[in-house]
Amino acid sequence: MLTLSRVRIATATQLAAVVTNNGLGVGYALRGLRDLRALGLVGHGQHGREKVWHLTAAGQWAVAEGGDVAVRPHAATGERAIAAGLAPHGLAVTDVIVRWGGPILDWEVEVDHTIDKARRVVADAVLYRPGRGAEAEFLELDRFTMSPSRLALKLRAYEAYSKATVFEGERGTIGSTKPLWRQRYPDSAIFPVVRLVLGGSTDADALDRRATALQRRIHGIALRVDVAVLPRLLGRPSAKWTWRPIGQSEEEAQVRFGTGSADPCLFRFGTRPSFRIGTEAATSARAAPAATSDLPGKGLEHCRDQRVRPDSLRRRPPAAGLCRSAVAGRSRSVADREGAAG
Repeated sequence: MLTLSRVRIATATQLAAVVTNNGLGVGYALRGLRDLRALGLVGHGQHGREKVWHLTAAGQWAVAEGGDVAVRPHAATGERAIAAGLAPHGLAVTDVIVRWGGPILDWEVEVDHTIDKARRVVADAVLYRPGRGAEAEFLELDRFTMSPSRLALKLRAYEAYSKATVFEGERGTIGSTKPLWRQRYPDSAIFPVVRLVLGGSTDADALDRRATALQRRIHGIALRVDVAVLPRLLGRPSAKWTWRPIGQSEEEAQVRFGTGSADPCLFRFGTRPSFRIGTEAATSARAAPAATSDLPGKGLEHCRDQRVRPDSLRRRPPAAGLCRSAVAGRSRSVADREGAAG
């Protein structure tokens, strides 16, 4: 029941692949499902010749009472998904999760991420993999039902979620802001990567062309996006799965979220950096303008060639201490002149 609550809908073969060794216990899984159905905890629909199993409302509450799964009152049930014709998509998501390469600590499906009152993005699945705590990864699957433009819009929604901030502190206080996504994924070092699987066709070359078209539409996106085509994933062992990056690189993401160092020549004229630079680059940026020529391969001429300039060359307001000293000196001069006139 716990596994079925995680994937929402699944066939007996898929469940056997998770709960038994090498997926050979299909009969064992079927007997358990029939017993649970007699208790009113699970039900099933039909997809082709296969039965698609799901938890009933009673089954969802039974799992939630065990404390292993948080109650999600607004999440769609498996029964509603099957009735709405979403069984093929849900089973494909389950199939990818079951066959996923590498260890998975946990996963959730249909996870809602609210950005603000008007925007939200719903991930097909969120996978938690071993890392610094539990590194999260977003899984998106398209069965040739969304155009590249619509897929690009959803990826842009992920980008907006990565940039959203939340205020911490009581009303009327200074407080502070932090990234919204860190409230939900505090163990991830950087914003989770989006793994996009393209399916709905057995023509892998056609799916590759869709990936190329999508890459053009999301050019310059500040988000890690890896894409793969479903026929190739299912046709090889999970340990040999390969992903094609079409978004931001991991190095760029590390710099953006403050876990790496930045090239000072990345800052464009008239703009402010959108990420926190590392300690070494920050030290160089605070140095005198003449020191920029000491940067390895990143002198002023290099920056001019790239139409960018280092952070140290930006015009900064004078320090507060200098302002106060100037005002105090001016006040004393005025007082001296008035005394002499008197």
